[in-house]
Amino acid sequence: MSLPKPSREAIKHSLELITYTRDLIATQQGFLPFDQFMDAMLYAPGLGYYAAGCAKFGEAGDFVTAPTLSPVFAHCLAQSFAPTLQQLSQPILFELGAGTGQLAADVLTALAEQEILPDQYWILEVSPDLQARQKATLQQQCPQLLERVTWLDALPKLSFNGIIFGNEVLDALPVHLIEKQQDGWHERGVMWQEDHFAWASRPVSQAVLDIIHHNVPAAQTLPVGYLTEINTQLISWHQSVVASLKQGKVVWIDYGFEAQDYYHPMRVQGTLHCHYRHHVHDDPLIYPGLQDITTQVDFSAVLDAAEASGCTFENFQTQHAFLLQHGFVEHLEIFCQQHPQDQLSLTQRAKQLILPEAMGMRFKVLELLI
Repeated sequence: MSLPKPSREAIKHSLELITYTRDLIATQQGFLPFDQFMDAMLYAPGLGYYAAGCAKFGEAGDFVTAPTLSPVFAHCLAQSFAPTLQQLSQPILFELGAGTGQLAADVLTALAEQEILPDQYWILEVSPDLQARQKATLQQQCPQLLERVTWLDALPKLSFNGIIFGNEVLDALPVHLIEKQQDGWHERGVMWQEDHFAWASRPVSQAVLDIIHHNVPAAQTLPVGYLTEINTQLISWHQSVVASLKQGKVVWIDYGFEAQDYYHPMRVQGTLHCHYRHHVHDDPLIYPGLQDITTQVDFSAVLDAAEASGCTFENFQTQHAFLLQHGFVEHLEIFCQQHPQDQLSLTQRAKQLILPEAMGMRFKVLELLI
C-alpha cells in the first residue's frame, strides 16, 4: 500500500493521539475494543480526526461529499424540507456534522429563495476548527442569513419543532468489529505491541452476542473467518438525538445497505475502510488521527433504532430516486442558465450525485417522522 507521507506537523499531532490511546489501552488491561479505539481516533478531544484541525473535505482533503460536488444536492434537500417547515410553528433545522458549512449555506439560500426559512438553523459541531470554517463559509456566501445560525457542541436540551438531518453522519459512528471463529463470535480489539498498534481478539460478551443474533441475518450459517461490524450503541444514540424533537422529521443520508445485503455471506471482510488524501484502504491502525475511519450503514438497524426512539417510517430510497423526486433536473437547468460558461463542469459534477456507479445507488435516504 502506497500512501502519501504526512507532514512533520501531522506526525507530531498523530504521536499525541497515540499517547492518549496507549493510556486508554492501559486502563483496559491491554485490550481496547475496536469501537472505543475508533471513537478515540475520530473524536478524542482536540486530537481525533473530527475534533482536530486537519483538512478533510474537497480536493485538498481526504474525500469529497455531495454538498461540495454541487449545490443541486442542497437545493433538492431544501425542496424536500419545505412542506414540513411550512406545517410547523417556529421550525428549526438541526444539522449534525456540517462539514465545511457548504450544505448549510446552500440549504439556507435555497429556502430563502422559496421564502420558507426556518426560525433558526442549529449546527452540532464538536471541532472548533470546523466551526470556524463553517462560519467563514456562511459569512462569505450568505451573510444576511448568518444571524439565524447557532453552533452547538452538545445535543440540545430545549424541545423544538423542526427537522434533524445529517449527511454522512451515520457512517462515522463507532462500531464493534466481530469475526466468526470455530468456537463462535469474537470481537477485535487493539493492543500496543512494542512500538505500534496491533490487533487482538476475544470472545464477544453475551450482550454483543444478543445484538448479533438480532441484527445479522442467518448469523449461525455464516462461514468461519467472516468479518463484519455492528453498532451496539445505535439505539441509545438515536434516542438521544431525537429526544428533544417534539414534532417534525429526521433525515439520514449515507452509503449503506439493508441487513440482508450488509451481511451477505460473500461480504466476508466487512465494510470498514479508511480515507487518506483521496486514497481508500482498510487499515485503521495507521496514521492515527490523520485519516477518516468509516463503515457502510446497516439501514435495517437504523430503522430499528428509529422506531425504538419513537419515530415512524416515512420513506427509504436511493439518492438517485430522492434527488430526481425533488427537482434535480430543474435545479441543474437553473444553475446552468445562471452560469452558462460553467455548464459542462456543473453538469459533470452534478451527475456524480445520481449516476449508479458514483453516488446514485450507493447512497440512500431514510426519512422518518415524529
